[in-house]
Amino acid sequence: NVIDLEVGILINETTSSIYILATYYKKGIGHRAQIYSWIPGSAPTLFGAEIVLSSSSIYTRISQDIQRHYSAAVTWQEGNNIYVKVLDLLSGTFVIGNSILVTNALNGTYPDIALSTSLSSPIKVRITYIDKITGDIVVSNNNYNTLLTLPIGSSIPFHIDYIQPGE
Repeated sequence: NVIDLEVGILINETTSSIYILATYYKKGIGHRAQIYSWIPGSAPTLFGAEIVLSSSSIYTRISQDIQRHYSAAVTWQEGNNIYVKVLDLLSGTFVIGNSILVTNALNGTYPDIALSTSLSSPIKVRITYIDKITGDIVVSNNNYNTLLTLPIGSSIPFHIDYIQPGE
């Protein structure tokens, strides 16, 4: 009953605890995320409740990325909207950001996500999507820490990095 399953590993650097982040679309129910605690050699156990990302009865893409073993980001499409949620384990406890609407991706479809950084800059959340009207591939970004701290119901534009014209 699951479509588009993606998994990644997060590590608590204070305790060396290992977690598995699973994101997926549950058929007819919506987009979800679950965190599992894992000790190598044993079966993973559910860590906390299922995280409801959407209640969409129609399947659309979901994507996740993890960087530095403690930063995670998820994007999904719900109707004509693209959303982003970030999760952080740097402090030793999970901080789960709110679901954020990307305001300048209202015609977007097939979202993908990647986290990027350099030694001298903070983590950026990059999303890529296809503009349904123009057929263009759009790559845009926003600051990871900004997204982590936005309140419930927030929406924010992403900064355009690049537009590949459609054919």
